[in-house]
Amino acid sequence: MTKLDTWLHDDSVEIIPSGVRVSTIERPDNPTDRSREAMIVIGPANFNHSDGTAEKKWAAVSGVMASPELQQYANQIMRSCTGIAAVSFGVAQSDYIVEFALDARGTVFQRSCLEPGVAVHPTWKEQICL
Repeated sequence: MTKLDTWLHDDSVEIIPSGVRVSTIERPDNPTDRSREAMIVIGPANFNHSDGTAEKKWAAVSGVMASPELQQYANQIMRSCTGIAAVSFGVAQSDYIVEFALDARGTVFQRSCLEPGVAVHPTWKEQICL
């Protein structure tokens, strides 16, 4: 069982997809012939700070977002949906986003993080991380 499987099968923490958005890519440096990107938002069910489980729920969501298997999911999405050139995973009600994209050869990679203010327009291989 992988670390991601452990997080996803912890009965005390339910992580759910809370939204999916597919939109047109607005980046002029897209090296592919694909024109769409997908954003998948996840979060713990019933994220209630007063019930004493917020720390455990955040740890589970953070574990999913840091999992190397997230890239495998992005890869599967881009292989199955031939118009998708980038896939982002975000945590509901936060700025936590992990982005993956295709390079010119069709290889999936994780975009590198830039601090806010470093670049106004990140390149295809970069994202602004907060």
